[in-house]
Amino acid sequence: MLDLRRHYDVAIFATGANSTRRLGIPGENLPGVFAAADFVSWYNGHPNATIERFALTAKQAVVIGNGNVALDVARMLVNPRETLLQTDVPQHVLELLVESPIEDVHIVGRRGPLQAKFTTKEIVELGKLDDVDVIVDPCVLRVTESELKQAAPPTARMVAALRTLGSLPRGRARRIHFTFFRRPVAVVGHLGAESVLLEATEGDNDHSKTDRPPREVVDAGLVLTSVGYRAEPLPGLPFDPATATVPHTNGWVFDGDDTRPAVYVAGWLKRGPTGVIGTNRRDSLETVNALLLKAADFPRALERNPGAVVAMLRERGVEVVPWDGWNAIDSAEEARGESLGRARVKIHRLDELLQVGSQRATE
Repeated sequence: MLDLRRHYDVAIFATGANSTRRLGIPGENLPGVFAAADFVSWYNGHPNATIERFALTAKQAVVIGNGNVALDVARMLVNPRETLLQTDVPQHVLELLVESPIEDVHIVGRRGPLQAKFTTKEIVELGKLDDVDVIVDPCVLRVTESELKQAAPPTARMVAALRTLGSLPRGRARRIHFTFFRRPVAVVGHLGAESVLLEATEGDNDHSKTDRPPREVVDAGLVLTSVGYRAEPLPGLPFDPATATVPHTNGWVFDGDDTRPAVYVAGWLKRGPTGVIGTNRRDSLETVNALLLKAADFPRALERNPGAVVAMLRERGVEVVPWDGWNAIDSAEEARGESLGRARVKIHRLDELLQVGSQRATE
């Protein structure tokens, strides 16, 4: 924090919520069980992804969670080759997903459709997937018009979109299943995940009352968990472990009676892991507006030279990629994509990124 204040007038922390919550059930550590966030990092080519090698041999997958991340990973598992070619995922990821034997993906939530955190846009996009059926839990149809009127408008629109998906014709090669009012109690398998044992939960209404048994087993050689995220404490900042957020007033960081001058937060570190891109935009505007109200009162940094920051980092052994290095990476990824008939292909290895990024900087 002292280094930041020496070189910058104001610091805004927007590091998000990087830790994923665990299920706390037997079998969670079996091979084939991954946090959805780690899976996203893998297919996005993040250089620090925890998944280095991935074998996709399962025909059925279970995604545990009722938020947009669950939808993202489900969609990636069933996307056809033509759609994947339009993305910038690394080539080895593309090849693995194209050859994937996945036929069924079950999205499982412990609560009902009215409590799901999906956004309407993401639900509608599922209906546009080529050769993919969307099979919706019958409980969605039992949501009454009265309940929809009482729900928040975004929730009502989302449930209506789910109903539309459930009414579409079926008979395609791959399927996404929405299952509500079920919680996982165990991942079962010998050398790896083979199935997930689900248990019925009590709904907030009678929508969960069906003829289905109180327990059921879903075959799954791949299990992805997306049940919540937590921010981690940062050096020099106060932290509330109960909410996993930094205490603040409209984004201005405080610790009890001690307000931190010129230190702000935004995003999930500020308010917890809720909302979508639009929510983060509004949240960021609140922080920036609060900052501008006090900007004239902040003391200026002692050393406002960007070159001094780079020098300090290099003295500490940090490899810095300057702007022309980023441009070199950008050009290299476009060239790699052109050679493979794609718009762009990400470079996912950190050593290669640093090598490419340092070439132009030293020319």
